[in-house]
Amino acid sequence: MSSCFHKAICNKFIQASSVTCLCWPSASSGPIIGLADGKVRAAVIKNNKASTLYNTDSYVVALASNPEGTGFVSGHADGSVVRWYLVDDPTAKGQVNFVHLYKF
Repeated sequence: MSSCFHKAICNKFIQASSVTCLCWPSASSGPIIGLADGKVRAAVIKNNKASTLYNTDSYVVALASNPEGTGFVSGHADGSVVRWYLVDDPTAKGQVNFVHLYKF
């Protein structure tokens, strides 16, 4: 009996810190990655590279995309929430394209 199993690795994004969460907004060219060291990075599928969008001093606990796929929020272990827009979003009332930090 022969088997037709093939191992295929499509993309690798080597990180210096452990990946704790990820999301893939539809307006992004790849997944958004949250790391244990507090960095939030954007991975680009075309070149297998990831670049840091922003860095906090707190473990990234969660990432979630908005329904339009134009932005995301990250939740951190210290209670902060960061909102980030990937593209201009005309439906985002009263918002601009920079990071907002909220501490609860």
